Amino acid sequence: IIFNMNISHKQQKENSKQLFYQVEQIIKINNKDLKQKRKEFSEMCIQKADMVAYFVKNKPETVYDVDIQRKIADIMDIDEIHFFDKNGVIYSGTHPEYYGYSVNSGDQISFFKQMLGNYSLKLFQDNMPNTAEEIEMQYAAVWLEDRSGFVQVGLKTERLMKLIEEKSLQNVVGVFPFDFEGYLHIIDMKEGKIVASSENKFVGMSISIDEVPEEWYLSSNTNQLHENVNGKKFCVYTRICDDKMLVRTYLSKNLWNETIVSTMMLVGYILLATICIFVVFIKYVNRNIIKNLFLLNDELQKIEKGNLEELCVNTNIVEFDTVIYYINKLLKTIKFSSKRILDIVNSPQIPFGFLECNEFYKKCFLNRYMMDVLEIDDTSGLDFNAEKNLITERLNEIEKNCVDLSQNIYLYKKDEKSIYVRIKKHSDEISTVYYLNDVSSWWKEINVAKNESYTDILTGLLNRRGIHEKVEDIFKDKEKIKQAAVVLIDADGLKRINDSYGHTAGDDYLKAIADILLKLPEEHAVSARLGGDEFGVILYGYDKKEQIQDVLKQIKNMRGSDFISLQLSNHEQVQFSIGYAYYKDEGLEYKDLMSLADTRMYEDKKKRKRERQV
Repeated sequence: IIFNMNISHKQQKENSKQLFYQVEQIIKINNKDLKQKRKEFSEMCIQKADMVAYFVKNKPETVYDVDIQRKIADIMDIDEIHFFDKNGVIYSGTHPEYYGYSVNSGDQISFFKQMLGNYSLKLFQDNMPNTAEEIEMQYAAVWLEDRSGFVQVGLKTERLMKLIEEKSLQNVVGVFPFDFEGYLHIIDMKEGKIVASSENKFVGMSISIDEVPEEWYLSSNTNQLHENVNGKKFCVYTRICDDKMLVRTYLSKNLWNETIVSTMMLVGYILLATICIFVVFIKYVNRNIIKNLFLLNDELQKIEKGNLEELCVNTNIVEFDTVIYYINKLLKTIKFSSKRILDIVNSPQIPFGFLECNEFYKKCFLNRYMMDVLEIDDTSGLDFNAEKNLITERLNEIEKNCVDLSQNIYLYKKDEKSIYVRIKKHSDEISTVYYLNDVSSWWKEINVAKNESYTDILTGLLNRRGIHEKVEDIFKDKEKIKQAAVVLIDADGLKRINDSYGHTAGDDYLKAIADILLKLPEEHAVSARLGGDEFGVILYGYDKKEQIQDVLKQIKNMRGSDFISLQLSNHEQVQFSIGYAYYKDEGLEYKDLMSLADTRMYEDKKKRKRERQV
């Protein structure tokens, strides 16, 4: 017994050492994870603010449309959006009740006062009660691109606070099991309090550090000692970890009782084992056991291959039959779960496409929405591999037409209709899961806003920003540009038309020139109104320079064509000056060609003016 007692003490010391090590590691990992999550959360908040600012840049009317703001907030999982003017006053946002608050209205909102005048600043404010309602919130703010003010987004703190609670010392301690009615405490040496314990009643209890035995401070190693507390003797193991002390305790009598019981059980086990070995060798170690083992192994291999039917095996051996009974119970549960999954994924209530190819069950689970997208009517007659190959082949066809890799957006056509979908995929050694949802409305709204920002409203041509975007794409692709020319056109007599007939007639005059440019072949021409009465054209993709010269000739021949407008009282003609420069022959850079074409356009304007005077 004494020998077992010494062994038990050593085992408990080693167990305590391992326990302390695990607690230290989990505390360090928790602290590191919590710090990283805080950082990621702050970066995410600022990114969401940047995204709202970007949306406003392309669709400025959003600033004054609360419904669109709330829609954006819902899509981006944001609780609040506020717009501040340059003086730090809220003038718009998802919560009209906050209008009029300023950076001088309270402790929380005054944090963003430092934004004023510093246009490069992006701020994130940690968890704090907001000024208006004392609701725990976290905010981020960035300046709008036109610097007319800054946008602030707010998120409630439940997710981060839940993470903090999950990473608390009390939760760390709560996951460890103990024997001998033992306890684990974490003592803050500075505060002299138990900050975490396996027994909640001890949390917050004050500990007089002066009364802590000096041996506990000797080193960072695990210390073992015995202490009498309230007339009871305890085995105590301690370890110093930074400013914390880890303490594990249990009643000594429990270890003594356990040692006696374990010794008696050891003797009993030896006797029982001897008898059992004797009986096994006499009655059960024979061909029947070996035969049934092989039989059971064959049945288990069928399960591994996806056969979930019950095992119809009778071994006449209680132990084997009991195992088979529980295996059949498990198979029944699996089949029931499989049916539930099929019912769920085929439910019409699910608003997105779902697909799982499960290698264990040898089945594919997909809902009706996914089947409609993949244009699959029925797969009941196919085996697992054929069904999996058909489905993944259809998905691969969709994934070939990616329109935005960062957003996982793909385009596919169904019934001559273009549909944009977002596809996400998760895989492990057992299954591959796809999630699919239709984002056509959102994607088209984003692109309409982009196209509107690149289009001249009067003529329908690109504006200066739009043609510059196209130019970058054309000039960086040498195979695409081939033979090209930069063309500048300036309307002649626009001022006279405006003065004589009014600006409406002047607008019609500009539209008439734009109509000439709109007739150019789309695959070889990009046209834009650069501003006022000036137009620009990029002719590209021609195999020969002579082909470009023919197009330029056609443009020139349109000078003198009739100009029609309801405001005209006299017969007028469309007149314009033109200048151009050839890519490669006269330069390789767009800016250089643009400058040369501009010079030639004004030379043509002067020449035509002299001819009219003669």
